[in-house]
Amino acid sequence: MAKSSKDKTDVDTQLILNELQKNANKSINEISIKLDFSRQKV
Repeated sequence: MAKSSKDKTDVDTQLILNELQKNANKSINEISIKLDFSRQKV
């Protein structure tokens, strides 16, 4: 994996974790729509 891809993945992971901490009661589908990610990525 290229370094830039790993950095992007780390940033995306942090965004997802932050959103889950703020809105733990929301569904994965709602969080993925809000972050504009696929459900598989979330």
